[in-house]
Amino acid sequence: EVFTIHLALNPKITVYPNPAKDIVTIDCKNAKELIITDYVGRIMLQINNPTSHQTINCKQFTNGTYFVKLIVDEQPLITRFVIEK
Repeated sequence: EVFTIHLALNPKITVYPNPAKDIVTIDCKNAKELIITDYVGRIMLQINNPTSHQTINCKQFTNGTYFVKLIVDEQPLITRFVIEK
């Protein structure tokens, strides 16, 4: 049996450029925590109290899809971005 997960991408988070090569910027106001995970859920980066326009160096990431989880007002907001080098 195959399970498909459909994620509703959150319009409160802006990630650009997408796809990214070396640097990605994540815009979200009032986030308490930012977590980037790979497609299987491994935490690649975790930042407490990120800025409203957090710039991330992606050079250490391999090509693929990554998920951004931001905690805002105790609620998780999730979106995704792609690395293509």
